[in-house]
Amino acid sequence: MSSLVCCALMGVHTTCPVLILFLVLQVSPGVRATARCPLIIDVRSASEWDAGHVSCAKRLEVQNDPSLISTVKCLVRDDLSWPINVYCRSGARAGAAVSELQSRSFANVTNSGGYASAGQGLEKLCTCTGMLQHAACGSATSDADTSGSGSFANGPYQYHPLWFAIVVVVFCRQLGT
Repeated sequence: MSSLVCCALMGVHTTCPVLILFLVLQVSPGVRATARCPLIIDVRSASEWDAGHVSCAKRLEVQNDPSLISTVKCLVRDDLSWPINVYCRSGARAGAAVSELQSRSFANVTNSGGYASAGQGLEKLCTCTGMLQHAACGSATSDADTSGSGSFANGPYQYHPLWFAIVVVVFCRQLGT
């Protein structure tokens, strides 16, 4: 409805179907929540991590230290439904970590297997645009900054409202010319 008003105000006499779709995708939490980028956890040792790891992964040996579950909860802002991918060298330690996370009510945890076989696929997830911005959380090791400006988006409403308003006005003006 607001897109119809926008188009009318801007002198465009159409229903702006593309703008309506844009509004729905940007404002509807149900649509955005399903496109969340996963937290990637490497459960290998420090020496294995140093030999190579997924660039956006957090190194948390959850299977050996269940107290690190609080760090995982912090990284996903206590959203136990946030998607989490866990990997190790072969998948065995990842399986143990997945079991530990699931026993603590994490609902969307995947054993991604071994770094050698799954690393490239997981690396592609590091470019996901819906990553969660997070505060410094416990002892998560990562190449990325964990101060809040790292590689993770801010929930379903990740765009600033001012940018949204500018896009709407520019789009409606373009349709009017």
